Amino acid sequence: MVLARKVPGLALLLLLLAYGNFGWVLTDFQRDEIKTFKEVEHGTLGWFLVAFNLPWFVWLSAALLTLVLALVLTSPLSSRWNFFVWLFQSDLNIFVAAASIAFLGVILFAWIHIFSQFLALLAAKILASLESRAVGFKEWQAFWLLSSISMLGLGIGVVGHHVFVTF
Repeated sequence: MVLARKVPGLALLLLLLAYGNFGWVLTDFQRDEIKTFKEVEHGTLGWFLVAFNLPWFVWLSAALLTLVLALVLTSPLSSRWNFFVWLFQSDLNIFVAAASIAFLGVILFAWIHIFSQFLALLAAKILASLESRAVGFKEWQAFWLLSSISMLGLGIGVVGHHVFVTF
């Protein structure tokens, strides 16, 4: 009963909803691409197999994004600070960082609809990370909590899209 009081429920619910929306959007993109390139009968393949017609690296990228965001947001601040200290140690590192940021800025403005999804994920994960650390979770406990809720939300989005849109 004490554990139930310590879990940041609202922040985790927002994280679940944000990743559910992300899974829904990825699946909707996949459905549009399938209709564009080839017609697939959903009844013959089944909703489970249709979910994996999207190129496997997109689903792998979504899972890796989930894990990397959770790892970065639950890692100690000193490890992130060490990265920035290393980044500004040489002129080459600064040049590469500036060129990469400029390139990413152009991509972000060109694909603002995708960037808005990423911002929603980032905001929900930051909130859940702060709330979980505030109630006393350790770094690895917060990492596993955020990762599992995020993956669950991603799966709920995929299944929800197939249940409510496909059928």
